[in-house]
Amino acid sequence: MALFDVIKHLHPSNPSGIIGHSAGDNIAAYADGCLSAEQVILLIDAVAKALLATKRYSGGMAIIGLPWKDIQKMCPPDIYFSGENSQSNILVSGPSESLKGFAKKLQMNGVFVRLLETCEFAPHSPYMDAACELLHNYLTEIIPIKKLRSSKWLTTSALEEDWGSPEVKYVSDVYPSNILKNQ
Repeated sequence: MALFDVIKHLHPSNPSGIIGHSAGDNIAAYADGCLSAEQVILLIDAVAKALLATKRYSGGMAIIGLPWKDIQKMCPPDIYFSGENSQSNILVSGPSESLKGFAKKLQMNGVFVRLLETCEFAPHSPYMDAACELLHNYLTEIIPIKKLRSSKWLTTSALEEDWGSPEVKYVSDVYPSNILKNQ
């Protein structure tokens, strides 16, 4: 937020486009005028509280250098697709031990794999369900009024065909929960 404010101060014009990705969508909401600085800070605090209050596992995330259709065929059932950086650069999330075992197997077959630091959480997966439910409860006070995202803001936290849905079209108490759970 501070960097956005400095740039806006030095070049006082409205951005012609805003892109948010994952947690960066919270800052995009600020840049778009949908959330105040105070709301973003409270939102980030609420995410941390919800994650810590519901953590019951050790999870993680990995980047894999294969298309999802190839990964899906060999992926353990407790590891989930969690994002796509490109057609052959996929993110998966799941329990740490299962993820590490899967990564080792792929690496032994010459596949690029990089385990990501996620503070032992498995973002963008069903392992976030309990945290999302609690987060939604916190956010009803932080974001009491939903605000329409402007057309300048291109979100990567939802598929383009879903951009017209109320959960994506508006920044509300639902939007940040969807970011945490979905890719």
